Amino acid sequence: MRKSNIQVHVRIRPHKPSDGPWREDSLSLPSNRTIVAISEKGRAFTYPLSHCHDTDSTQSSVFEHVEPLLDKVLEGTNATAFCYGVTGSGKTHTMQGTDSDPGIIPRAVQALFDRVEELDDRTTVISFSFVEILKDEVYDLQDASNGSGNSGNRRWSNSGPKAEQRRKLDLRTDGKGNNTVANMQTTVVSSPEEFRDLYNIAAATRKVASTNLNHGSSRSHAILTLYVHMEWEDGSTQQSKICLTDLAGSENNNLTGNDAERMRESSAINKSLSTLKTVVDAINTNASRIPYRDCKLTRILQDALGGTAAGLLICCLAPGNKFTKDTINTLTFASKASQVENAVSTNERTARRVSVAPPAARPSTALPGARASLASMQRSATSLGLSPQRSALAPLRSTTFGSLGSSSGSVNRSGVLRPSISANVSRTMTTGLPRRTTMSASTRPVGHSKENPDYDMSHVAKGKSTHPIDDAFTKAGGMTLDEARAFYDRCRAAETATDGLLDPADTTKGTLIEYMTEEERGSRLRSWVRKGRSYTDGGDLDQAYKSFKNAWMYQPDNDKLRLQ
Repeated sequence: MRKSNIQVHVRIRPHKPSDGPWREDSLSLPSNRTIVAISEKGRAFTYPLSHCHDTDSTQSSVFEHVEPLLDKVLEGTNATAFCYGVTGSGKTHTMQGTDSDPGIIPRAVQALFDRVEELDDRTTVISFSFVEILKDEVYDLQDASNGSGNSGNRRWSNSGPKAEQRRKLDLRTDGKGNNTVANMQTTVVSSPEEFRDLYNIAAATRKVASTNLNHGSSRSHAILTLYVHMEWEDGSTQQSKICLTDLAGSENNNLTGNDAERMRESSAINKSLSTLKTVVDAINTNASRIPYRDCKLTRILQDALGGTAAGLLICCLAPGNKFTKDTINTLTFASKASQVENAVSTNERTARRVSVAPPAARPSTALPGARASLASMQRSATSLGLSPQRSALAPLRSTTFGSLGSSSGSVNRSGVLRPSISANVSRTMTTGLPRRTTMSASTRPVGHSKENPDYDMSHVAKGKSTHPIDDAFTKAGGMTLDEARAFYDRCRAAETATDGLLDPADTTKGTLIEYMTEEERGSRLRSWVRKGRSYTDGGDLDQAYKSFKNAWMYQPDNDKLRLQ
């Protein structure tokens, strides 16, 4: 971990006729690290910064200062670059650019893939997410239900879904204090061309509207995140990301000519940018409380504002006398932001996981199609240490049901055991059924042996429940003890109706789900969805896929789960 200040740049865009009159001496660059601005009252303010880009600067020359962040990302460090400035100052052009003059985002993706091709000591997977913050609500720009198919028309006033019809996403904080967007789509890309096609479709749905200051004014903050997952031959892995953010511009509503809807958007934009300034001030003054949670923008950017990510801020300036006050405000924020110190750290490289092989299946003693009598079921229950008055799901087939005895985990406050992540537990949760438990020689009571399996063990469980579900089924997770017992009893009742044995062809997950109540199915579904989200946030897409697939089994008509 090392201390590092946020790198702060300024970029002055060329003057255009719509900017009105401009005194060119109101902005000057004595050096490439100093800018001088003249206020409306004629007072000169000098701002020392990391780098200053004049009106002749190119997209390529600006990107040269972003490239070092990509090297840090491939070393396992998180990074953030974001553009700040008044509306119409060139933020979106700097960050996104055009097909003929690409900006930071397309150049970063191309450079990242170029670097990955040179790494022959590891396998690297690149993925991305793309969200916008509109009126302090987070929306996924890759979500098809939000109109991502309407490429080519960025005017939401004429087409596309209304904001109230779009799916809002929640922000959550994980156990490590990281803020994540729940249910956000992350897409793996294999080439810059594939990224470009997907990005263009998503970017076309960002909220844009026309104002007197900018005919294509962005009404939301857009946050693109590139995730890098690296795996070496020894099985160790490392993950990092770079967040590229195009902030909506601050607006002077005396100049924009905004209508009522634009005014509401402008108010939300200015409020979030004001919170951003307050956070920077709080960090620099060592305040007891830093108001990250006062708006969603600062929560998402928290890692770059006094966090552990390497940061780069590009403040864009619009030339013109009418922008003089905004220019001074932007440069004042730039100067304060340059004092923010991050504790930049490299993400831990995790060692290879050693999977524990599941225990060997016990051969079934039942012949295919055989029917077990009530007496044999009672003997089986006795041999397992269960009360003969409550028979087990007999005869159990160990080749069908996973091993629960080897799972481990911790019990939460609601009494539901959270299992550890392993192949055994995953297989167990898929089947949702108990298995026959076994005892070691050290725990087997006197009198019980393979030669004498019918020894009465009812006295062993004094003060404890002997329900067969207690020590087995609840370890599968997703059900409380009472829910698991009720489910077991219904399964047992169904078996009794068929002479004590389910047909082998019916012992499938789909059939067992039919025995569950709607509440039980919902409980299991939510359990798997929580796991899927956790794996997604942690970058383990394989396990996330399996979790969402298992959740989908409990609600196959749920299109959202099918897509996930």
